[in-house]
Amino acid sequence: SNLSPDFAVGGPALVLSPKSGSVARAAFAPGTEQQDTPRRRLVIGRTPGDASVDGGSKAPCNSALAPSPSQPPGAVASDGAGVGLVYDERMTKHYNLMDDGHPERPARIVRIFESLEEAGLADRCVRIPCRAATREELLLKHTEKHVDTMLNIETLTEEEATELGGRYKSVYLCPGSTQAGLLAAGSVIEGVAAVCRGDVGRGICVVRPPGHHAECECAMGFCMFGNVSLAVAEAQRTGLSKRTLIVDWDVHHGNGTQNMFDDDSAVLFFSVHRYDTGRFFPGGELGHFESHGKGEGAGYSVNVPWDVRGGFKKGHPAPGDAEYLEAFEKLLLPIAADFQPDLVVVSAGFDAAAGDPLGECEVTPAGYHALTRMLLSLAGG
Repeated sequence: SNLSPDFAVGGPALVLSPKSGSVARAAFAPGTEQQDTPRRRLVIGRTPGDASVDGGSKAPCNSALAPSPSQPPGAVASDGAGVGLVYDERMTKHYNLMDDGHPERPARIVRIFESLEEAGLADRCVRIPCRAATREELLLKHTEKHVDTMLNIETLTEEEATELGGRYKSVYLCPGSTQAGLLAAGSVIEGVAAVCRGDVGRGICVVRPPGHHAECECAMGFCMFGNVSLAVAEAQRTGLSKRTLIVDWDVHHGNGTQNMFDDDSAVLFFSVHRYDTGRFFPGGELGHFESHGKGEGAGYSVNVPWDVRGGFKKGHPAPGDAEYLEAFEKLLLPIAADFQPDLVVVSAGFDAAAGDPLGECEVTPAGYHALTRMLLSLAGG
């Protein structure tokens, strides 16, 4: 593997719910008394889905905003069976006014959903209602100034929105960004809650803009709000989860997610990403393996960085299935077994996939399937 000798995870989501009748022994902190908590299961990611998806009734998606004409109001099946699916085409209203070919463009989620339909998987999923995140929810992990700035975008002209986006690191904005950002965050929150309540067995949230680069105080790296972070924070606030594992397998380090939970021992953050001695986006030392949390959260952030460029210079191939599976088997699973999460959320960017021109890694669809199956061994599956 091409681990750096110095070495140190946008997007949509998958969700899993309490296993009927199962109770997990969850340790709430090293050295403290364990307590009984309902065991829940959740995987979150932007992916065409898993071939082992369970059956379930289909219901149209609706939202806290005005329903989209092609997404009339519908209901969520409440028998706890099947895989929940979150998607709303109004998230395509966020786009780059200056560059139609930008890599984070509306076609990303459109094509994913089309693939789900073509494979017959969408019809086998339970549609979870989409909704906008509330201000209260956004403030769980973002500052008032940042929330107000993002909410105000819809009142700007295209020129003003473009200028505002230019103030951030790798961010574009347009008047439709406010609605899309609120739907992305709120829909992941709702997807996680549906899983934790037992409305569905698992779930996938096909949403954009992505979220793992967004910081408490600013947008960053194509991300407006910390979608997964907000969903986990709300699950904690409402008592749906007490020990959450966030797995980030995006090729970029999830800087925003780690910062939002860096001092929180109730959240275990695991990121495997391209690092290149801190030169690969988002850069810096946060994704270094010595960056492991602080205060009460010390030891609850785990970073596995790849020195891809350094490996290339030495004639080594890019990390692929074998390296990722090794990282999960030898690092993540043993640590997670001690942590005993009651909820698992995956920030599932797929830019470590073979053929991605920026990530340059070699993970195959079969590799992602194997990683997902490994995660199903946690929190009741």
